[in-house]
Amino acid sequence: MTVSVSTKHLMTGAAMIALVAVGGWRIHAQGGGQVQRNPCAECGTPTNDAPNPYKTIENFFKLPDGRAWGSTSLVDIDKNGKDIWAVDRCGANSCVSDPATGALNPEDIVFKFDGKSGAVLERFGGGMIVMPHGLYVDKDDNVWVTDNADNAPRTAPAAPPAAGAPRPAPQAPTPGAGATKGHQVFKFSPKGKLLMTLGKAGGSLTECCFQPNDVIVAPNGTIYVSQGHNDIGGPQVIWTVTKDGKPLSSFGKFGHERGEFDQPHALAFDSKGRLFVGALPSGHVLSIEAGRNATWDHSFPSGWHHVAAVRAKDRLKLYVDGKLVSESAALPAEAMDLSSEAKMQIGFGAQDYFKGNLADVRIYRGSLTPADIAGLTANESALSPSNSSEK
Repeated sequence: MTVSVSTKHLMTGAAMIALVAVGGWRIHAQGGGQVQRNPCAECGTPTNDAPNPYKTIENFFKLPDGRAWGSTSLVDIDKNGKDIWAVDRCGANSCVSDPATGALNPEDIVFKFDGKSGAVLERFGGGMIVMPHGLYVDKDDNVWVTDNADNAPRTAPAAPPAAGAPRPAPQAPTPGAGATKGHQVFKFSPKGKLLMTLGKAGGSLTECCFQPNDVIVAPNGTIYVSQGHNDIGGPQVIWTVTKDGKPLSSFGKFGHERGEFDQPHALAFDSKGRLFVGALPSGHVLSIEAGRNATWDHSFPSGWHHVAAVRAKDRLKLYVDGKLVSESAALPAEAMDLSSEAKMQIGFGAQDYFKGNLADVRIYRGSLTPADIAGLTANESALSPSNSSEK
């Protein structure tokens, strides 16, 4: 149940107002984001024998207390451009110290190193994360870490089937029974204070997160989390979350066609605000136009609600019942192209249809101010069909 407003069909400095009656719905003002698979024909042959101007210095970054490095898939650069952040999987490939109970190793796993000397500057995160997988340092130097597994108690694996016996069909993994940690995303301050946690401890198949691989923050503050770390199936999607940690929506599914993912591992933004997703095992890189919509994915009780989509300069803004609930990133001029002759559609989106009633739909020449929208919302009772002769 989606109310969709495309930027191509909103006039410069324009607003659309609608009074809607629904029970359980989500809305967004959309600006034409697309998912595109990079055509391999344009990629050319990889060049792996070019001269390497860099010199490898082994064992430059040393862990404290004589600890040995384990698996390390997480490295990022501090915003000072000099120091290095890295995460260690407790000297192994997991921080579970006792598989039978799910107990975790208490040693710190997140480290900030001096880029010149290799000395440890900060350390934290012990006993919190099962299998750290993704690391991202945002513009404010906050450190984000994804936890890709859980600590469900596990016994020794069963013996393999006898020779010639049929093997059971592989099943997509699910959250482990009895897990108390794992499948979450953590946001730390540069000093290691926990600022935010995304996801349910132990994981979920219906919400963020399960097997989260990477995390990144868009220029407009929206958080993106990629999940799915197996080649069988399950929920392999990209989750979007507000800067305050409230769920927005997800897109994608397991597969190998357009808009589908097979283990979306890495996330990155370019200077144009495009989100790139690196997927395993194919090595495909997908380009996603991020930040071109204003989305608020919430359920409401049945009743009438006031919805306003406003295009103000280079952004889309979405208001519900007089309050600003979402705002897009800055959009380039071509995203605001007004030359399209396509029909404007209200109540139909790329994913589903709006189910409910619409009353008093208005389109304005100029963009409305927050005060304008608050005033219109205050008069909603006068617009509601329950207070008029029209039903």
